[in-house]
Amino acid sequence: MPGYPGMYPGGGSNPAENSGGSVLRWYAAVLRRRWKWIVIGVVAGLIGGFLSTLAQHQTTNPTQYYKATNTLTVTTSATGQDSPNLQQAAYLLNAAGVTSNIATTGGVDADVVRNQIVAVARPEVYAIEVTAISTDPAQAVKLADIAAASLATYWEKSQTADHDAKVQAAQAKVDADAAAQQDLDRQIGAEAKNSALLVKLQAQRTEADVQFRSDSGALDQLKAVFASTTTLSTLKSAVAIEINGRAYSKRLSDQINAAGAPVSTPPVPATFSETNLAISPGISRLVRMGLGAVAGFVLGLASAFLIEAWDDRIRRRDKLEALTGLPVLAEIPKLTKEQARESVVVSVDSPRSRAAERYRAVRTSLLFALNDELNQRTAEGTTQAPVVLITSPGPGEGKTTTTANLAATLGDAGRHVLVIDCDYHKPSIAKLLSPVADPTRPDDPRATRLDGVEFIPAPHRDHHVLSAVAQLQETIEHWRSRVDLILLDTPPMLTTNDATDLLAVSDVVVLVVRAGQTRRGAADRVMDLLVRFKAEPIGIVLNSADESDISALNYYGYGYGYYAHDADDVGQPLLRANGSAAQNAVATPTDPTRPSDPMSPTVVAAPIGNKLVKRPRVQPPASPVVPSARPASSPRSPD
Repeated sequence: MPGYPGMYPGGGSNPAENSGGSVLRWYAAVLRRRWKWIVIGVVAGLIGGFLSTLAQHQTTNPTQYYKATNTLTVTTSATGQDSPNLQQAAYLLNAAGVTSNIATTGGVDADVVRNQIVAVARPEVYAIEVTAISTDPAQAVKLADIAAASLATYWEKSQTADHDAKVQAAQAKVDADAAAQQDLDRQIGAEAKNSALLVKLQAQRTEADVQFRSDSGALDQLKAVFASTTTLSTLKSAVAIEINGRAYSKRLSDQINAAGAPVSTPPVPATFSETNLAISPGISRLVRMGLGAVAGFVLGLASAFLIEAWDDRIRRRDKLEALTGLPVLAEIPKLTKEQARESVVVSVDSPRSRAAERYRAVRTSLLFALNDELNQRTAEGTTQAPVVLITSPGPGEGKTTTTANLAATLGDAGRHVLVIDCDYHKPSIAKLLSPVADPTRPDDPRATRLDGVEFIPAPHRDHHVLSAVAQLQETIEHWRSRVDLILLDTPPMLTTNDATDLLAVSDVVVLVVRAGQTRRGAADRVMDLLVRFKAEPIGIVLNSADESDISALNYYGYGYGYYAHDADDVGQPLLRANGSAAQNAVATPTDPTRPSDPMSPTVVAAPIGNKLVKRPRVQPPASPVVPSARPASSPRSPD
């Protein structure tokens, strides 16, 4: 099947290149994802099998076939070499005179006569059987009787003509013998005085008498034989007999293949009965439906894998990393319908869920990437807060949900986070944060239901696009010195230009991709934009990932796979989607027995543009200084 890098488990282009377990998991994932095609194939097969039984029921009354045989026999049998040649007589049915006479008398075409009428010689009983086949019993009888009468008449005329020729030849011989006798008598009378010559002539005269008597006897015998063998008469008139379709087809094909050759044996072998009219029960309905279901299952299975091979939507981490050159920070499982409908922030409302743990892994990756800025801000207290731009290629890919959950996990870690809704076309993050506006301070950040998280809504729709972006940039610069982190919930990059305009004020970018929705072309265009505008993407959040597509190694704490195990691995360039795998920046805690703490990173590598730039090792203090988080109910004053 055609493919591309990462289409199969393990990142290979062929399942044979990967481990057996990965291949089996990939096949299982395809079956779970494309099960509808298999069901459709099975249902279609069942319906086809059922309809085939109905078609079989409609053909239980097939066309009826008939044969009719007229038996001709010799009126007076002859013996010895003068016995009639019945095979030759049967062959005369194909003579032009007989065929034309039957066609004219019976009112049928000459092809019907040649293909549906046959004469079979029975020398052992001095008989000829003339058989006609047809789907009409009356037509079969009519053709058989007409053919028998025509054959008898034609054979009698043929025998008569042949006999007349033989009689004429014998008579000519007798006449020649008589003339020879007369000539010898004349010579004997002339040579009466020559005794020696006379003796010789008398001897010749005796031989001539013997020859004359012999030829006269042969002539008399020819006349006598003709009188006893020149007539064929009907012994048994034709009667229509119903035969089965197999016998009809066999007789018809034999006669067509014979092409006028003489027939001396029955055309249908004795391996089956021509008159057995029992209809085969055929295949039962249950068996037909079962066969249809099996065929439909095979076709559905083939359709499922064919569609999977041609589907360019991104579902797996390895394929996404190979395409974009960025590491996947976390694979977030699908939210339930109830969670999506009730605008749940799983990091707060379901803190022990797998999705919440993976959002915390994103938080850990983000804090490691921003380690320098956060430590410097903690030490000096003057550095502006890092700005994290969260965007996606298209709408409905989960960037707003990711922003809310990332803000919640950062707030749980003691960070003071400001979320700014930059999507003034379709603002929606307020439903997740539930901000509380302060009428006395309408321009200040609003407290939310999340600890340590404040919110600034998007500009009004009546703002001009340029003025709205300028207002957002001014707001970001105004509040950077008053919070620890700023998260920007922006519109999709490929639908509007707003996210691209805000790249200038953002420090890092987190790209959100929805598994099974984002296509390769969209992800590739977004990466082109990020590289063109020299953005600093730290990684991708693969949203709504199927559990079957998530690597078995990515369980609790799997997000730490982003950091290098060796400082020498840091700083390797990220490869764009050119068929080779991306090099991910990774870091590990110095003490492997110590649980990971987002507040105490060690080695970090942050991607800058389309490369990873090595950051210095910065050890946190023994007792990390955590900025005091403002209560959710009292937003921080700009003063």
